[in-house]
Amino acid sequence: MQILNIDHSHERTVGKRLENLGLSPEKRTRYQELVDEVGNLQLLTAQENFEKSDKNFQSWLATRDEGFRRRHLILADDSLPAFD
Repeated sequence: MQILNIDHSHERTVGKRLENLGLSPEKRTRYQELVDEVGNLQLLTAQENFEKSDKNFQSWLATRDEGFRRRHLILADDSLPAFD
């Protein structure tokens, strides 16, 4: 039996990067409010979680197999804003 880790898709503390993206203070606050909600959480194997550490989400996502987005309910549209 494989142990799974609960991990944030987009990291919990993105700090200055949200400001650098040009998000309004209200949107930055809203992001922080939603960061622990189920839509930003995923189950990863310990190995996947280790591989993801210290990488931004979009770069890491590009290394996953083609079914990963489907299994994790991640939209295929890369034109949506990223918070990495």
